[in-house]
Amino acid sequence: MLEYSISTDKFHKHLFDVQIEIKTPSATGHKLSLPTWIAGSYLIRDFAKHFTQIKAKTNKKSLKVSQLDKNHWQVEPSDETIFISYQVYAFALSVRSAYLDNQRGFFNGSSVFLEVDGEQNKPCSINIKSQPNWKIHTALKFEKGLYIADNYQHLIDCPVEM
Repeated sequence: MLEYSISTDKFHKHLFDVQIEIKTPSATGHKLSLPTWIAGSYLIRDFAKHFTQIKAKTNKKSLKVSQLDKNHWQVEPSDETIFISYQVYAFALSVRSAYLDNQRGFFNGSSVFLEVDGEQNKPCSINIKSQPNWKIHTALKFEKGLYIADNYQHLIDCPVEM
């Protein structure tokens, strides 16, 4: 299972902190990508312009992340669990992207969750770390404190409102 985590702690800066845990790393590294579309809207989108500070590491060392083009990155190979972390600027009042302030948070998965090449058909879990008094609304199944998607496509097809 691919594990995602998203935090609203930096709501005052309109930043989601996102982390991906890859427990089965590839010997050739991992290609990461972000869609340039969203279901129901057929315009090309540039969600990646809101991404900052993409980093990768294991428990022992930092890994090199190279940007291949505007919405693709390559992470160097590792034989240990990989943790990808990045921030997403979220201040667009649109159902197609992401928004975060002290009152609410909203995101479409296609604007905040990177796809991990080779992992897209595996189930995904999301640990949503929202503000204490916020309620979370999404079509994703809730199990043992996590939101569960059948695969990456399912993950990005279920918006989250907090």
